[in-house]
Amino acid sequence: MTAKTSNIQLYSLCKHKETLEYHIFLARKTDDKCFFSSKISLCGAMSTEERSTCISNCATEEEIRERAATIGDRVCGNCMKTIYKTENE
Repeated sequence: MTAKTSNIQLYSLCKHKETLEYHIFLARKTDDKCFFSSKISLCGAMSTEERSTCISNCATEEEIRERAATIGDRVCGNCMKTIYKTENE
């Protein structure tokens, strides 16, 4: 199954150009290109226009969690809460 037809949710981890805090965005992949699925971060506090760089693009939830763990408290807590929510909550 290719990413184009996959139902796996992908994410991008991007740094805010002013606050230097990292936020998580929904992403999608077509062929070999990664795109934002939403122009607003999971927490709603950052837009794609406010980013300086993205360090993880079109990553799985597990990959984003691992990358965020290496960054620590510079990752938005509200974005992390959103990504850790389960369907049972």
